[in-house]
Amino acid sequence: MHKYLYRMAGVDFTLIDGLDALTVQTILSEVGLNPKRFPSVKHFTSWLGLCPGQKVTGGKVKSSQTRTVVNRAANAFRMAAFSLTHSRSEEVHFIAAYVLAWAHPKQ
Repeated sequence: MHKYLYRMAGVDFTLIDGLDALTVQTILSEVGLNPKRFPSVKHFTSWLGLCPGQKVTGGKVKSSQTRTVVNRAANAFRMAAFSLTHSRSEEVHFIAAYVLAWAHPKQ
């Protein structure tokens, strides 16, 4: 499957830590190959439901948890980040912990 994904996309996404061929297939099936579909990274993370949404009332933050979305690509990114938390590399562990903390902020 790896060579078919590479031939289709023209890029080897499996070189990114945490992404295997099945994860890349899931992400590409949901998102597609057209990067112009999203005007910016902020739009993309909002569509995935990975960015925190702040509910502010009276100047106080009441909630900053992420929205609940039914999106297979978002779940694939979350699982890839979670798998990196069990990696032996300190740098990869730090990046994965940062992504998980950003995707799931504490209340």
